[in-house]
Amino acid sequence: MFLYQGWEQMEASWKDSFESPKGTYVHSMHQPQVTMLEDNAAVVTYYETVIINPPAVKEQTADQYRVTRVFQKIDGKWLIVHDHASALPMK
Repeated sequence: MFLYQGWEQMEASWKDSFESPKGTYVHSMHQPQVTMLEDNAAVVTYYETVIINPPAVKEQTADQYRVTRVFQKIDGKWLIVHDHASALPMK
């Protein structure tokens, strides 16, 4: 799906990602930047590398993403109110 709207669609997409094949997943964050919009809102951007070592496959895979997340402080908790990731072309 190109665009997820509403909690139900987002929850389903996250559940799908956690039902990936068993194996080792290593996430690393690069060049994080935080921009405060107000006292209760911030934008976080970073690059993410995900290395996957599923047991059924002998060769690991690596993916890279450009990530943007918008956080809002609601009832004293920082919550993600917007999440976007774009895959970067692999060399």
